Amino acid sequence: MDVTDEEFQAWQAHPSGLDLMRQSTNHILNGARKIDKNIQHLSDVDKLVLEHSEHDELIMQLYVESGFLHVWKVDHEINPWHYNAKLMEDVGSLQPDGVRWYCKDTLSEGSRTDNRYLKNAMTYQYYQSMRSRKTIAMLAAFYRMLAEQHADRLDIAEDWLARHPD
Repeated sequence: MDVTDEEFQAWQAHPSGLDLMRQSTNHILNGARKIDKNIQHLSDVDKLVLEHSEHDELIMQLYVESGFLHVWKVDHEINPWHYNAKLMEDVGSLQPDGVRWYCKDTLSEGSRTDNRYLKNAMTYQYYQSMRSRKTIAMLAAFYRMLAEQHADRLDIAEDWLARHPD
């Protein structure tokens, strides 16, 4: 498949999900360090919110303004065919080996019941059951949404592979 210079430049203009995640995480950590200079990881921020309800609103605001809750949208913009069976079929008609590799790789990322999104959602649900916090409830809902999207990706990948065996 040939790519024009214009298409290549457009591709390069897409933000990197990894860069956005690093930036948003750093925003949250830097804001939380204004409360507690010993914060090193997002798990430290969780602990801060759980132990100090008076910081719940501020920490929730840091998550919201950081863009952390929207980084997932980058993959939807760059790779909409990961989330849409019709688009995957279209891409697969042009690049079947690439789509086959993607589908197999996606299926290796974890099942519908054992993946990082679901584990995070369950962790935040547990935290919420211990101490109700707006930040924790928001993160539990966020990771549940990501777990549902992961399940959709698995369904689409499985379906494509079933219809296009090796």
